[in-house]
Amino acid sequence: MPDSAWDVFISYAHADDEVPVGAAKGWVTTLAGELRKVLRRKLGGDGPRLFMDHQLAANEGLTPSLQAALRGSRALVLVMSPGYQKSRWCQWELARFFEAEGAGRKPDSVFVVETLPTDSAGRASWRSELQDLIPLRFWEQDEIEDKAARTLGYPVPKADEDSRYWRNVNELAHLIAQRLAKAEGPAEAPRPAVWIGETTEDLLEERESVAAALSQQGYEVVPAAPYPRDGEAPYREALRRDLDRAVMLIQLFGPREGHRPAWGGASFVALQAAAAAAAAQARGVEICQWRARETDPAAVTNDSYRELLLGPRVVAGRIEELKQEVLQRLARARTAAADAATGAARPNLTAPAASASPAPESLHVYVNADSVDRDLALQVQDSLSDLGVSSALAPSPSPAITPEQIRLAQQEQIEASDAVVLVYGLAPVTWVHSQFAFTRRTLAQQRRQLRTALVDGPPFDKQEAGLRGPGILALSCRSGFEADVLGTFVEVLRSEAANG
Repeated sequence: MPDSAWDVFISYAHADDEVPVGAAKGWVTTLAGELRKVLRRKLGGDGPRLFMDHQLAANEGLTPSLQAALRGSRALVLVMSPGYQKSRWCQWELARFFEAEGAGRKPDSVFVVETLPTDSAGRASWRSELQDLIPLRFWEQDEIEDKAARTLGYPVPKADEDSRYWRNVNELAHLIAQRLAKAEGPAEAPRPAVWIGETTEDLLEERESVAAALSQQGYEVVPAAPYPRDGEAPYREALRRDLDRAVMLIQLFGPREGHRPAWGGASFVALQAAAAAAAAQARGVEICQWRARETDPAAVTNDSYRELLLGPRVVAGRIEELKQEVLQRLARARTAAADAATGAARPNLTAPAASASPAPESLHVYVNADSVDRDLALQVQDSLSDLGVSSALAPSPSPAITPEQIRLAQQEQIEASDAVVLVYGLAPVTWVHSQFAFTRRTLAQQRRQLRTALVDGPPFDKQEAGLRGPGILALSCRSGFEADVLGTFVEVLRSEAANG
């Protein structure tokens, strides 16, 4: 194999790969081996060509083959640690990688594996190409129980597929595989930015999870590093720059408010919340605010922070639900922008249809779902489209739309539709009951019959919706949504429409 044909170069300090007592290999060697296995599964064939040099790491000198490997490698995994920052050999490797002639080096060819926390002063000493990168955090620290951070998987990673170590290995492999694929394609256009606000220590993992999901979809996540805290003016200026260019704003709230700046005022979390709300209103961009379901605002002693947790934009749920909602909102925004650029017309949810009694071949159904069930609702829409039925989806909460406007839009769509599909997945059963009651009231005003399908989707273990009666078709899909499950419902609607 020629030295210039490597896919991934592992750059690390010798101190980080010393073999612990009871272990067969060093931590970095173990990581590289597991990374190679996951990449082989993702890329197929013989997997990646991964270069890891033990001579340089041990400060035994430079070799022509190592220099050629650096020049030819398409990606670099940098194991960031105190030892790495002090190693002149590691700094030499990093410099040669970026200076490789004709290699088209970009910062997104580098993947930083952080073994211990790096403060803002430490990050400031990184090369300029690394300043905006988001490290994969291979360490953990409970701010109540732990006085010092622990490196994940040290001395030996445990065989637990749900551990953060294995999730991070899989995430690292995924990002590298994406980069290797892009390196063979055309030059990339600038990526749209999404801002994720500062969180307290207990939510760092959740923030990284959202950031990774956005990066996978081609978004730039800002800020990549904490804002400067040595003064209010530089802090607010850096925050403003990111808020001014982001296409979406996201904040994650925990049970604790977090630190306050030395220059006084509200906490960093509250300060950013106020700035984000102002930016969202001024620019018309969407803002998503989230807290975990188990976070109880009533237990918060700070009145202003409790009020922030209870804000109208804050959704309580699981982090996976937030990721789905964010990605779906961004996808819809991209579609709307593309349609605007081409002059294509998009359906207006608030516009009533011309007739409430369409022909059988032009049935229209209103799909009503809570934001946490958006993904399931989109599957319902796809199924209806395959059956030749048009549909409209309930609007998502937005700072630009008041609750009264949403209710009006829902009422107009119900009035203009032949039937309603209620989606019951992760939403609470009380939501299903309130939306069903709203549908009944709306149809009663029109003296129309109730025609509702209840799609009872995953998860399997949850409370029964308890909706029964004429005009209601309950469809059990808790084991997974089937594309043809709405076929009978549509046949009934067409039969009724044909018979007048």
